[in-house]
Order: sequence, then C-alpha cells, then structure tokens
Amino acid sequence: MAKRNAEKELTDRNWDQEDEAEEVGTFSMASEEVLKNRAIKKAKR
Repeated sequence: MAKRNAEKELTDRNWDQEDEAEEVGTFSMASEEVLKNRAIKKAKR
C-alpha cells in the first residue's frame, strides 16, 4: 500500500499559515453475514 501524496507544498512563504481541517471519515460496521464469511487467522508464534 502506498503512502498518501502531499496535498500542498510547504515553502518559506506558507510555513506559518494554518492548515485546513481534514474531513472526518465515517465508520460503518460490517453486517453479520459479511463477518461470518471472513477468515480469521492467528499469527504463528
């Protein structure tokens, strides 16, 4: 998985400007049917 790209470039002219607030994501729980079909694996120790 790649890292996310920068949205703006930090320079000597804009270093002291306030950042814009990021949007808050929403969390949705998977249904019981989806959870039932998922394979749960344990790590080898």
